[in-house]
Amino acid sequence: VREVKDAENGKDLLALIKNEEPDVAIVDLQMPIMDGAETCEHIIKRHPEVKIIILTMHDSDKYILHMMEMGVHAFLLKNTEPDELENAIYSVAEK
Repeated sequence: VREVKDAENGKDLLALIKNEEPDVAIVDLQMPIMDGAETCEHIIKRHPEVKIIILTMHDSDKYILHMMEMGVHAFLLKNTEPDELENAIYSVAEK
């Protein structure tokens, strides 16, 4: 049984992950309170088993490379088709 949970911001996401570690976290880079980059850093340090997919409007190669080097597993633009997002979730979850 797969379960989907939603968090309003990075701080809420970290609280959710602390209680129950997900297989995959989809993180928006632009979130209130704690942005996506800072949230990803915390997840990577404290929950290395969690696979991270970044969802963003930014498509700068330099920025994508930095996030991938940091340990993010996939990087998708917000206009990505739903089936592409679904494929990415399964792809990173199986690694």
